Amino acid sequence: MATANSDWLARGKLQSTDQSSLNIFIDGKSGTGKTFFACDIAENIQKLLQAEEDKKTYPDGLRRIITVLHFDKEDGAKSRVEVDKPAWYMFKNEDSTLGSIKEILPSILDPQGKRGIDPTTNKEVVFIPKIALLDTLTGIWREAQQFYKEMIMKGKASGYTKDRIAEGNLAIGDWGKIKEIFYDIQNKLAYSPIHFIALARAGDEYDMSDPNRPSKTGNIKAKTEGESPFEFDILIDMYKERTEKGYKYWGECEKDRWNVINGQTKINPTFEWIKPCFEKLGKVHGLEFNKAKITETNRRAVTSGDDEQVAAQSQAVNWIDQQLQDPEIVKAMVEYETALGETLTNERKKAGLARFMNNKKGFLDYVETFVADKAKPVTNTKK
Repeated sequence: MATANSDWLARGKLQSTDQSSLNIFIDGKSGTGKTFFACDIAENIQKLLQAEEDKKTYPDGLRRIITVLHFDKEDGAKSRVEVDKPAWYMFKNEDSTLGSIKEILPSILDPQGKRGIDPTTNKEVVFIPKIALLDTLTGIWREAQQFYKEMIMKGKASGYTKDRIAEGNLAIGDWGKIKEIFYDIQNKLAYSPIHFIALARAGDEYDMSDPNRPSKTGNIKAKTEGESPFEFDILIDMYKERTEKGYKYWGECEKDRWNVINGQTKINPTFEWIKPCFEKLGKVHGLEFNKAKITETNRRAVTSGDDEQVAAQSQAVNWIDQQLQDPEIVKAMVEYETALGETLTNERKKAGLARFMNNKKGFLDYVETFVADKAKPVTNTKK
């Protein structure tokens, strides 16, 4: 009897360089230009995506507004935002806390967006969040620690004594719980089709080879969970240097997944510096391409096509849902399950279809071949 594990082609997927969104991590000390740089990136991505969006038409006749969601815990964006008013939503203080962000995340990640009134035209539009700017992850990391401590003190979490927590003594088990709280926010944004720009405060990094005489290395270290930067496509450290004419601001790229600006430094960095990375994305979201998250395990379904297809489907997940209602697909799924000897969950069916995005014939051909192979008699080669 075949098992799910034996069907490696159904469980795996072809390697693809397509990616629909950027995750950018920018850290630096206070006053190094992090917010200025991040806002410039968000503004320019918004303008590029809006220009493409305005070429489309939808059955409901409503304009789609590509929207930036700016969670500004640092209040660092005063007088900085230059895009049209309806395209930029600010979340201040209590609206940018860990709890508030977690509460509204489902609506942020809704690919259909939200209907509302454009205050500049007084017309109904659909706001589609495509860029999220979080200033800062440092604040979210600290709030995760505080939130966990409060859960313990209120008796809503068990296993750790209140006395030890009250004294500020955290064990390894505590930190594991705190990380879960933190990553629940960060990774839902990082693994979504939204362009995610996260800022973090930084401090000096020290060489501790001699514990009695620690010395500065000249590098900086982000004040957030230690493994947090690994989830991002681009890592940039920001610095400032005093000169006779004032301060000089510059960025240093520690990593980019495409090795385009990796290792480079840039005076007064702007979006133009990282634009080559943006252009490496599969097209729309980066400009003629779309991708949808289809399961809670962060599988990503990829679709490509012309603007008419994208406008009609809105998101790749719509294509999958349509196929699940197609009589030919339904019949093929039954044949596949029979040959496999297992009943598939709806999510596994969706994941399987996602690998054949916009290629119904490819899926039907695969099932036909799979069923035929399973029907072949097994030859005993033992002598």
